[in-house]
Amino acid sequence: MKSLNLIAENMKKIYEGSKKNPEEFWKKQVEKIKWFKKPEIINSSDFNIPKIEWFKDGELNIAENCVDIWAEKTPNKKAIIWENDNLTESEIITYKQLQEKVNKTANILKELKVKKGDVIVIYLPLIPEAIYSMLACVKIGAIHSVIFGGFSSDALKKRVDNSESKLIITVSTGIRSGKITNFKENVNKAVDGNKIIENILVINKNKSKYPENSKDVDYEKKMENVSSKCESESMNSLDPSFILYTSGSTGEPKGVVHSTGGYLVYAKTTFEKMFNYQLDDISWCTADIGWITGHTYLVYGPLSNGATILMHEGTPFYPDYSTHSKLIDKHNINIYYTTPTVIRALIKKEKEALDNSKRKSLKILGSVGEPLNEKAYKWYFNKFGGEKCPIIDTWWQTETGGTILTPQYFDFNKKPEFVGKPFFGVNVLIKNEKGENVEVNEKGNLYIVDSWPGQSITIFKNHERFKKEYFSKIPEAYLTGDSAFQDEDGDFRIVGRIDDVINVSGHRFGSAEIESNLNSNKDILESAAIGIPDELTGEKIYAFVVLKNKIENEKSLKKIIKNYLKEKIGRFASIQKVFFVDDLPKTRSGKIMRRILKKIVMGESDFGDTSTLLNRKVLDDIKNKI
Repeated sequence: MKSLNLIAENMKKIYEGSKKNPEEFWKKQVEKIKWFKKPEIINSSDFNIPKIEWFKDGELNIAENCVDIWAEKTPNKKAIIWENDNLTESEIITYKQLQEKVNKTANILKELKVKKGDVIVIYLPLIPEAIYSMLACVKIGAIHSVIFGGFSSDALKKRVDNSESKLIITVSTGIRSGKITNFKENVNKAVDGNKIIENILVINKNKSKYPENSKDVDYEKKMENVSSKCESESMNSLDPSFILYTSGSTGEPKGVVHSTGGYLVYAKTTFEKMFNYQLDDISWCTADIGWITGHTYLVYGPLSNGATILMHEGTPFYPDYSTHSKLIDKHNINIYYTTPTVIRALIKKEKEALDNSKRKSLKILGSVGEPLNEKAYKWYFNKFGGEKCPIIDTWWQTETGGTILTPQYFDFNKKPEFVGKPFFGVNVLIKNEKGENVEVNEKGNLYIVDSWPGQSITIFKNHERFKKEYFSKIPEAYLTGDSAFQDEDGDFRIVGRIDDVINVSGHRFGSAEIESNLNSNKDILESAAIGIPDELTGEKIYAFVVLKNKIENEKSLKKIIKNYLKEKIGRFASIQKVFFVDDLPKTRSGKIMRRILKKIVMGESDFGDTSTLLNRKVLDDIKNKI
């Protein structure tokens, strides 16, 4: 116990020091990276331009840090543990094997005339080859653009066309929840008429038939004949490493671009310090590689620390709801990082999810995406984690590259619905509409003051949009787009998106605040709140509610829910209408798409970019309930 206390005290000192002198903190993190040329300039960023520059005179390679140094130090250590969709097949890849696979994949790309700076689209399920492909790209200096395997051909086409990619890496078919996804068929449709794509590298993992294209290249055949030796390309720290597309309210997704040196330093540092990573820990981030969470905390963060990661091709609910618990026990998972959507689903099937597992290996539980409401938080801590695992409920964005707000394991204080304090060396403030600092417990807009290494450097082919979207509100601060408040302890709570604030008779309510209170009701599994224009009050509140179980008297429950919210927030928090729905429209990363709910209620048919929507059938159900 004494040693743990000493570790905690030491970490607190490091944390406080990072606040006083961020540049000195990041300078020390530089020492943990292998550089071809160590940087002397730490941070030369300027938000006024905006210009994001970290370690600009440094040269390095991401794959060198994630694979090669560990293949030399710990060649026989497990790098990846892979489990297939229905848990009938598994594969172990050591760091030495990972190096060979990455080098061979990189050499295939070089044979296909891929060079430094070229954009490569990766459209794959959660199979080891997805990680080989990502690391092969950064190995030779190509810029990867990973596109979630659940996207349709239309969504894929938009991203392929925008990125001006010359090659796509895909698979014949994929399996998810027992259902086959025709990846290659989608790719063929997406590239129809595209004159830039030169090759389609096809991995036929399931040995299935697929529609061919004249640009096809067989991955397995190429792997048989290429060398397992490949030199790492020396990259400037400011060189782009990847593009990751996020959806917006318009029809066009935006390609967020991340650097090489700054991103790697931030991914490595946040993973290590946020999850208290130790050399023998086994980490499982349940996110898909198509999202930033998968990039940073499934791939680059853990591997740059020499960690062992679990990678599961399927979903938490197939073959049944015990899938995650079984995998935690089977592989002795220490770090488990998932979403509130998964947690709430497991709560609904608690007996099935937990009864046949112990989960004793767990030491840290993480959450990312929507705010984790109090009821889900307590279940996650008490039932799933056995009352012993700190919950790291994080807030961050695709644009931030890694965690910005997080509770600290070394100073853990159970506080549901709060996302802790800024990460080491990060400066976060809340300001009102005038750009003035707010008081304790006063809501405002969340800004990040000063740059941090993981910050995105631009929007692909549209730096002006980058400037307008994130830096035009107030001088020298990054606008996150979220509203929040800070309590007496200095902990932050996210209220919701700035455009998700509902104004009723001059009283401003965040959607997240309303939903958190609704979700604390024993009958409610989850909810979504939106504001609808009203001539008298400015806006009125509509609530969409998913119930734990079917109830007989819906009218009575609606009345209870309306009164319940008034009791929790105040009489002005009056819900105009309550709709009971089977599910909510969410992105594939678990975020509720409130703007679509609003458009449905308003009778609009143009929903903007819906490529990240998880289940379109949900929309028909909601339309029928209104």
